[in-house]
Amino acid sequence: PHNETLSRIILPDSVTEIEGKIFEGCTALAEIDVSDGNPTLKAVDGVLFDRGGDRLICYPCKRAGEEYAIPSGTRVIGSGAFRNLAAAASPLRRVVIPESVTNIEDYAFTDTERLTTIEALGDATNTGPDAFQGTGARLLLREGAETLRSYIWRQHISFAIRPDNPEVGQEVPSGDFTYCIRADGTASIIRYVGDVATLALPGTLDGRAVTRIETGAFMDHKELAEITLPASVREICV
Repeated sequence: PHNETLSRIILPDSVTEIEGKIFEGCTALAEIDVSDGNPTLKAVDGVLFDRGGDRLICYPCKRAGEEYAIPSGTRVIGSGAFRNLAAAASPLRRVVIPESVTNIEDYAFTDTERLTTIEALGDATNTGPDAFQGTGARLLLREGAETLRSYIWRQHISFAIRPDNPEVGQEVPSGDFTYCIRADGTASIIRYVGDVATLALPGTLDGRAVTRIETGAFMDHKELAEITLPASVREICV
């Protein structure tokens, strides 16, 4: 269905088969619920899974929260599971994929320009060729995730290896900005929430030098007419 006002849907016992992309046009959908007697489907915190919890079918695009950790035990991220985030101006910015996930199907994260980080705790051995097509996220991988690393290298997707330092990769709000801590201890701006027409970016945030601007950091800020960059910025991702 293409419905821009539907915010919640309840699936009855009779609906036993469904694909995530069926809700692609539901840009206000914040919660999916499933009848307790449904034999093949269930909802976990408003997100649709198969009954066994092996397969994530659909993440509702207007679900509250900037971060979503996929439950441990999930093995498959289904086709189109997160696809509708961009059209809906979703608040989601970060997704954490557990070590249990082995299969990321085609179009799972397609057109997710507003995502800034997808952190994979394991090494998915089966990833569809268009699983991350059009994503704005940087993939954060663990050491030794050679299958995923090889895949995203071929697909020319931005990625980083998660170091032993647990601080690295964390997203930190600071005033009108949210930044990500880089491996060298500096800050990468991933989001701006102010509303001025002329903006001078700070050279530091919480004592960390601002060295990078991530893709989509100033998305939807049509009021911005002029931005002044500090000398510390070395990279701008487009």
